[in-house]
Amino acid sequence: ALAEKMTGGKITFSSNGRSVTADGLETTWSGDPNTGSGSYTMKLVNIAIPESLIALADQGGMLKQLGYTSLNFDITGDGKLEIADGNIAVDFNFGLAGRDMANLKFGIAAADLPLTAYTELQNAQKAGKEPDFAALMPQIQNITLSGLSFRFEDASLTKKLLPMLAAMQGMDEKTLIASAGPMMQLGLMQLQNEAFAKQASAAVNSFLNDPKSITITAAPAAPVKVSDIMAMNPNAPGEAITKLGVSVSAND
Repeated sequence: ALAEKMTGGKITFSSNGRSVTADGLETTWSGDPNTGSGSYTMKLVNIAIPESLIALADQGGMLKQLGYTSLNFDITGDGKLEIADGNIAVDFNFGLAGRDMANLKFGIAAADLPLTAYTELQNAQKAGKEPDFAALMPQIQNITLSGLSFRFEDASLTKKLLPMLAAMQGMDEKTLIASAGPMMQLGLMQLQNEAFAKQASAAVNSFLNDPKSITITAAPAAPVKVSDIMAMNPNAPGEAITKLGVSVSAND
């Protein structure tokens, strides 16, 4: 096995006279250089977006109303890549942390991605062309999904947003929080999965009352093929939720 580490100092991205900076980049990789299988980590530290750039993107001034005159982010990633018998398996996590805002985390675990399909996608990207998905579909359908997750970790953003959202709805913050759970449960009933609707609305209610984290996961009992997902009955979404093991939790 081979282990490598790369670090870089301050990075500046400039366009039209405006700049975004990052304090540094660090990557590590450990694995088999012959197959490409291995583990990696990545961190891009303190991406600083100045007020002048925020003003262009946020012309309504919402971020300023929330108290953000500049934005600072960290981007992190880690994962494993395994290549064997012409197929790729991946298990990776990605994070975007906004200082005094929130941390977004995304994770996925999948296998049986044909190396030929992966190469075709890369070649199309390099050539600036759209991949031929019709040709790739027979291979893509055999990809299996064993896990998917999205997590929001609050770092003061929610408490800043709630009063503003309540005012926009013409109500006070307590009334907004009290009505959010029931409204969500009513909206989710169309998914035809009462247990999931109750779980999701309870999680949202817990989060809004004490904003720490909210997590959505798909953890099927056994890996599910893309072809099986595509074959699921669109008129019975509740069955898909159960088969994919979708759940919502708060403050865990």
